Amino acid sequence: MPMQVGGAWGPIVMGAAFAVGSLIWLLVQPGAFAALFLAFSLVFLVQATIRYLRRGVAGMRVAAPEVVVPDKALRLGEQFSVSYKQGWKRATDVSGIRFALVMRETARHTTEDSKGGTRTTTDTHDDVAQDFAVAGQRFEPGQMMSETCMFRIPENGMHTFVAENNRIEWYVLACVEMQRWPDYRWEHELTVLPEFIELTHG
Repeated sequence: MPMQVGGAWGPIVMGAAFAVGSLIWLLVQPGAFAALFLAFSLVFLVQATIRYLRRGVAGMRVAAPEVVVPDKALRLGEQFSVSYKQGWKRATDVSGIRFALVMRETARHTTEDSKGGTRTTTDTHDDVAQDFAVAGQRFEPGQMMSETCMFRIPENGMHTFVAENNRIEWYVLACVEMQRWPDYRWEHELTVLPEFIELTHG
């Protein structure tokens, strides 16, 4: 089903809420842990705002894409296609366009410091399972770009997994690399079941 790229207000609102909450906490009960949490909240808010602004700047050159992706859960070894269409608002020189299937692993670690407090860090790593590159070119206003990519979930891959401190997630990504402008990025999460695709032999 066609999907339009959505906004990025969610992380900004969440970051602002964390920042306000931690500021109130610091004022009511001053302490190192409250100050540290406030600092992390501000960093998160700034990063979310920068991502939103970068997408907004890139959106001045290109329109939101129309993307057809699987609307059902996929199995290990299953093949699927992604259809990506996007128009240009202004003349733009594109260095290249990249499409990728990635497995994103997120791990949260909580450690205890010398004062008895705790510190939580989150590590995220993208493992590229498959990618395609499209040569760059100059796009004129009103021109459309249309690409269809065939992907396959690796048979030896890990299925979607969500726990308290660890997550395995699958995404299809698109990145339009524009000269002298921020890249335009799109991603869509897939659900991969702990099942293997049944292969038929003729």
